[in-house]
Amino acid sequence: MSTRTTLSETSIAILGLGFMGGSLALALHGKCKALYAYDPDPHTVVLARQQYIVDKVSSDAAEILPTSDVVVLAAPVRGILALIERLPEMHPGSPVVLDLGSTKEQVCRRLEALPPRFDPIGGHPMCGKETPGLSNA
Repeated sequence: MSTRTTLSETSIAILGLGFMGGSLALALHGKCKALYAYDPDPHTVVLARQQYIVDKVSSDAAEILPTSDVVVLAAPVRGILALIERLPEMHPGSPVVLDLGSTKEQVCRRLEALPPRFDPIGGHPMCGKETPGLSNA
């Protein structure tokens, strides 16, 4: 991804539409070129479709990843680790990859092991709530 690309020219895929991923999707809605999401929970996928939170949502990450410039890993840490392992087979390009995981050691180690075409950025969210899920975002 070019360092001069603006948000309005960027396609973003959020993997995980829980509280943090859902909040990010709501904040980005209408501000980027395309907003995609993946969540394994069928109820969350239906809710995201009904509320038009993203441009496209799927329960299959490989379906929404290939055209994204930025990949946001917003699943629980174990889910993030599994998604990182599958990223090279699901995304043929060179996206920026960032995570919203609450712990870093394993996540950063796995991000560093991605092929050089990926541009990983470790992150740490400063948000939370006692009520999880997209409906509380």
